[in-house]
Amino acid sequence: MKVRLKSFFHFDVAKVFGSDQVEMPDHAATLRAVLEEVALRSGGAIEPVDRNSGMLEVDYFVLLNGYDSGSLAEGLETGLHDGDEVALGTNYHWGGG
Repeated sequence: MKVRLKSFFHFDVAKVFGSDQVEMPDHAATLRAVLEEVALRSGGAIEPVDRNSGMLEVDYFVLLNGYDSGSLAEGLETGLHDGDEVALGTNYHWGGG
């Protein structure tokens, strides 16, 4: 199954995979699995899931087909389908004043 990747920060996730898509085995295709694959292939430069708690790091947000992962009933365990889009971004807020 192919899942499209999109990033909303300085690190282009698609470059890690050499494409804007990642091939995932059907039997193990969850949102968590894609995020773990991003961490693995980025050499740890991007680690959206906390290793200790297994929860999404507060510095990141993840969208599945435009829906925030926190609003999904199964959260990071949500199953994926061919053609789904996973978007990853940071929650950094820049300000001044």
